Amino acid sequence: VIHSKLTPKASAAGGPEKNTTQSKPASLAPHNPLKQSAPRSAFLLCKGFCYTISMSIIETLKKEFSGEVDVSLPTRIKCATDASLFEVLPEAVVYPKSTEDIETIVRFVSTHKKEFPQLSVTARAAGTCMSGGSLSESLVMDVTKYLNHIEEVDLASQTIVVEPGVYYRDFD
Repeated sequence: VIHSKLTPKASAAGGPEKNTTQSKPASLAPHNPLKQSAPRSAFLLCKGFCYTISMSIIETLKKEFSGEVDVSLPTRIKCATDASLFEVLPEAVVYPKSTEDIETIVRFVSTHKKEFPQLSVTARAAGTCMSGGSLSESLVMDVTKYLNHIEEVDLASQTIVVEPGVYYRDFD
């Protein structure tokens, strides 16, 4: 299976832009009947069924992790984009409910990295990065669902303690 990293989104004219980050002979390209006439997001739908990490490792993560693990295609497509020009479909999206969950995810990836070298975790908040920093082909850790509270406001010292999933609009 050939996977490309950081694939440009469809152009403003409506057609898919050429992927300049990778070239491959037509004989090695995966068969994709939608690629010729469909927008880039449809190509993601086709590509989205090819897992590079074993689903058994996802099941193992679900047992060790108290947060949510979502492998549904709509959720993965939602996390395949940010404010950049790229689309990268993750294998799964995890929603930590606590800092302990974050520690569990990082420890899990570290423990299983030798068995699954492509396993990684990428933190994601609002998806406003314009360089593709919140995109990953492996695990995306979305902190906006549960870790989105303003913990403490201290007007005397002019400090505020927030969780990583707080949106700026809510903070302001």
